[in-house]
Amino acid sequence: MKQKRKTDTFIFRINSQDLDRLEKDSKSLNLTKSQLLRLYIRNKELSNTLALLSKNIEFNNAMLLQISRIAGNINQIAYKLNANEASSSESLLSFKKEADSTRKIFDSLGEYFKKNNKKFERLYL
Repeated sequence: MKQKRKTDTFIFRINSQDLDRLEKDSKSLNLTKSQLLRLYIRNKELSNTLALLSKNIEFNNAMLLQISRIAGNINQIAYKLNANEASSSESLLSFKKEADSTRKIFDSLGEYFKKNNKKFERLYL
């Protein structure tokens, strides 16, 4: 993979303690100060990406739990219908309630992905 040529410069001020630490860290890692600073910047981007992925995993787990609960309820409704333990209208009403609940979950999932679409595109491009 060909590296992009570095053409821009940026000058900033730091205190002597930060400069000492930058020099010490760059020497110990056998990097130039510029290389080390670029690594710090990229590490921040990586940290942000990992935080986004972590939130995504938490959200997916919460959605999976909700969907599992609904699936269990639908399974119970089907069992009662097959065993003739419930009236058709009672089961149909329960099924409609679970279907509405499922629709709400998928709507919130869609909203979540619409809201975070740009962030997810950045992860996979």
